[in-house]
Amino acid sequence: MAKIPTIRDVAREAAVSACTASYALRGSPKVSATTTAKVRAAADKLGYRLAVPVSQWMRALRTRSDQHTREKIYYLIHEEPWQKNRYAKSYFEGGRQRAERHGYELEPMVFDHREMSDKRLSDIIWSRGVVW
Repeated sequence: MAKIPTIRDVAREAAVSACTASYALRGSPKVSATTTAKVRAAADKLGYRLAVPVSQWMRALRTRSDQHTREKIYYLIHEEPWQKNRYAKSYFEGGRQRAERHGYELEPMVFDHREMSDKRLSDIIWSRGVVW
């Protein structure tokens, strides 16, 4: 299994500090456009992906924000009229209540396996930053 690249790997590849790489990937004005481009190219080359939940949490810590961003849990459903199915609806509602008690938000993600390929579903899940 290949090692997942870290911000330090990106920094090493771009010949900058980890702090500079982090600022560049967040689009900070503290970093020049040339350095930002170099860091982003290194990140693309290594296949680096920003861990969105971790990034949001760290931003809240840095800014000493009391505002808590609620993480989403996606409820993957393969029936379009799932709200009409009393069992699916009750499972979702129970899960939503439990998620809220633990500080999460449960959101339905409906897909029709006849109309959506596995690749497309995977791309959607990846773009939403879903962590397995």
